[in-house]
Amino acid sequence: MKKLFLIFSVLALTFSSCGEDDGGGGGDTSGGSDPLVGTWKLISGSINGSLVVLDACQKMETIIVSSNGTFTSESFDDNGSGGCDSDGVDNGRWENVGGGSYKITSEIGTPDEDEFTAPFAFSGNTFSVTVMDDGDTVVQVFQKQ
Repeated sequence: MKKLFLIFSVLALTFSSCGEDDGGGGGDTSGGSDPLVGTWKLISGSINGSLVVLDACQKMETIIVSSNGTFTSESFDDNGSGGCDSDGVDNGRWENVGGGSYKITSEIGTPDEDEFTAPFAFSGNTFSVTVMDDGDTVVQVFQKQ
C-alpha cells in the first residue's frame, strides 16, 4: 500500500487549498479553479485489478493541491501501539497539460526528483488516476475533503 500512495507522491494524489484561483493554476486555461485544487484523501486503490485494503493509517494520508501549481502529501505508518505516526511530508509541483492529464513532479528527498504524466478521471468529489508501475497497473481513488 505504501507503493500505492508513493505513486501519487512520485506521480506526484493529493494536494487545503480553499482559496481563489490566482491565475497560476498549473496550466488551467478554463479561467476557473482547476478541479485538482483542494484537499484529498486516499479512499481506495487496486493493483492489477485486486483491491488493496486500506488500514487506519493509510486512510489518514492526505494530499493538498494548491492553485499555484504546488502540492504537499503526507503519509502515515502504524506506530505499533495502535496509533499512527507521520511518515513524512513530500512536496512537488503539478500542471494540467490538457486532455484530462496532469504532469506531476515530486521532490522526494534532495536532490531526487521524479515526474510523470497520467490521465485523471474526475467524478463528483472524487478522482481516480491510473498509472503503470514496474509492470503493475495501479489505480488510486481520492476523495475531496
